[in-house]
This record gives sequence, structure tokens and C-alpha cells, in this order.
Amino acid sequence: MDENSNKRAINKDLHDDDVFGSHSKEEEAFLAAISRNVKRALDGDDEPQPPPPGESPIEDIKPLKPVSVHARRTSKLLITTATNLNFMMDDYRGRYAQLRHLEDVVTTLLTNLKKNHRNEVKTDGFRVVSSDEDEIDSHAEPSIFSTGRIVADEALIPHLELCQCLLKDVGKFGPLKVKEIIAFDKLNRQSDVIKRLMEIGMSCDELLIEELEELEDWRGMFEMWRSCCDGGVSLCVSVRTLRLELMSEHGRGVRVKHSDVADHVFPELVRRIYGRYDITDIETKTVTLFHLIDYVNEASDSVHEDFGKLVDKLALEMFITSTLTSGVDDLVLVAIKRLSSLLALRMSNLRALSHLLLDSSSTIRSSAAAHIKHISTEEPLKEKANGVVRRAAGEPPQEGSAVRMHCTGVPRGKKVHPPTRVSLQLRPRA
Repeated sequence: MDENSNKRAINKDLHDDDVFGSHSKEEEAFLAAISRNVKRALDGDDEPQPPPPGESPIEDIKPLKPVSVHARRTSKLLITTATNLNFMMDDYRGRYAQLRHLEDVVTTLLTNLKKNHRNEVKTDGFRVVSSDEDEIDSHAEPSIFSTGRIVADEALIPHLELCQCLLKDVGKFGPLKVKEIIAFDKLNRQSDVIKRLMEIGMSCDELLIEELEELEDWRGMFEMWRSCCDGGVSLCVSVRTLRLELMSEHGRGVRVKHSDVADHVFPELVRRIYGRYDITDIETKTVTLFHLIDYVNEASDSVHEDFGKLVDKLALEMFITSTLTSGVDDLVLVAIKRLSSLLALRMSNLRALSHLLLDSSSTIRSSAAAHIKHISTEEPLKEKANGVVRRAAGEPPQEGSAVRMHCTGVPRGKKVHPPTRVSLQLRPRA
């Protein structure tokens, strides 16, 4: 009896030891885990802990990279300008075969912008606002539209604005449709530029300005552009920055050779590069590398022509133009003679020469007509000469109306002014 009671007492003690021992082990493990977590927090160790058994691991949510204020403004201006251009083209869509390329490019641009857009949301890394909450939350950020690179987005905006300006000249049924013809040519070139900028923006390769195929034969122009960007990677700068850079590099030579027009050369140069004559103050506007490339390709006579020579030619052209419009007969005749001896400027100053066909002096009229006639004998220059004279004919002042008479001719049987008989040789072919 006593023996059995002793056995029961011993088993009870062993059972109590197992219970208290298991609890003490759990307490020791709990305290050790707490000490490890406290030590890790103090040491700055953010190593994630494995999830407790029975719970699924939380998916790692990476917060979106914040977008700068400049990127948001660029995105808003880009999508607004592209949309406005697309709305403007609704009035011309399907009516002009010359605009088909531009229509396709603008449609592709809008499609890519909407495809690549994302909503910028605020997140602390643990919670991402859903699309439903975005509509309710008044503090949700606007959508970001981009081609993929902000440098390409910035460069696209001036070219889209230029297309809007050029579209205003389409459909003007003026004399010889000169403005429309010029606008079609420029719009096709701008379409190629927009397409190229889309390719740059969507490319996954690193953007290196010196490796652009457009600058392959223009090493000097690349050095000048890099100086404008202070050695950075950019496809656009302000017009003022470009003008100051051109003046610092070529200003001394222009002042030595053509001091009379030195102050007017570089403002005129950047205006021609920018391509818009409807804006009085363009200093604050943005000019792109492709504006510069397009101007060089149009103004240069050879692929390897130095940019400094283009500046000299422009300065000489402006000097001769100022002489042709001086109103002093002797100076005008000397300028025409000098112009005839300069092969590099055979196509320059034709606009001023076309107005001299209306001069009161028969000597000046004959000299100007002889120069234009000489140019028209060379087939490569004939179409260009006709284009320049047609451009003068499309001008609104009285001079443009008078030159218009010379280009289009007069009905048979009417009294013809002497200079008209000479200029009829430039009548465009039907």
C-alpha cells in the first residue's frame, strides 16, 4: 500500500518536472528571439526574418521611383502638344498625300506615349494605392507620359510646335502656292526628326551623343554642341545658349571680316536654325540638336563643309543684301557684280535680287535680270532659283505683288513693263 503510494508520488513529480521544463524551454527560446531582434535593431541590421510557420510570405513590393517636377511638366507639355497637333491634322487628314508621313508619325507617337504611361502613386513600401482609390484620392499624382527618355521628350516638343506652325501654311491658295510647297517640304523633314527622336527615346541602349549617326560626318558640330551642354547628355538647349556659344567660337572672325553686319549675324543664324519667323523673341525658346543638323544639311554645299564656313557665308550674304537694299545705285551695281563672281553665293541674295527687277533704274534692272538668267541656265540651280523667286512672289507687301506679276506673266495684248519681258524667262513650268 505504502509502496504504491510512493510510486504515484514519484510519477507525479516527474510529470510536473516535464511540464515546467517544457514551459521553461519555450520561455528561454522566446527571450532569446527578443534579444536577437533588439540587437539587430540597435546594430541597424534590416535582414528580413522568415515568416512564421503556417503564414504565406508577403510579396516584396518595390516602390515606384519618384518623378521630378521637371519630368511631370515635360510629360504634360509633351502629351498636350502632341494631342493639339493631332487635332489640327483632322482638318487635313486624307486630303494631302504629302501629309501622310506626318499623320502616321503623330499617330505612332500618341500610341507609344499612352502605352508607356504610368500613374505616379505615393507608397511607403508596404501599401500601394489601387486604381479605385486613385480616383477617390484627390492627392493622387497625374499620369506620366514619356517615350522612355526625358531627353527625347524635351526634344520632341519644339519639333511638334514647329509642325503646328507649318500646318497653318497648308491650304493657302496664294500665288503659285509657294508657302504651301515650302511647308510640305519642311513638314516631311520634321516627320523624320520626330520618328528619329521616338527611336532614341524607346531604345534600351545608353544614349551617347557622339555615336549618333547624324553626327558621323560633323565632328566639329558635335564638339560645339557638347560645349553648349557643358559636357552633359542633352538633345536641346536654349536659343540664347546656342547663340552665345556661336558668338564665342566664330564672333571674332565675323567682326574682322564683316564688321558692318557683325551684330546681326548670330541673331539671324539662330533664327534660321530654329526655323520659326513668327516669333519675335526666340531667346527663351528651346532649340534641339536636330534643328542644327537640319540647318547644316540644307545650307552646306558638301558633307564635310566646316561650320565656320557656313557662318562666313551667312555674314557675306547679309552684307551683300544690305548693300543691294541700300538704294545707292553705284553700291548696288558693285554688289551685283561681286555676287556674280562668288560661286558659293550664287543662290544667296536671290530674294533681294528679285525685288531689284522692279527698280526704277534700267541698269540695275538689267544687271539683276542678267544674274538670275545666268543661274537659270544651270539645271541643278534652276529649280532653286525658281523657288526663291516664287517665295518672293508670295510676300504680302506691294513688292511681293509686283514680283508676282513678273513670275506669272501678263495676258497677251497688255502693255508690258520692260523688266517683265526679262523675268518671264523664269516662269515656272506647268
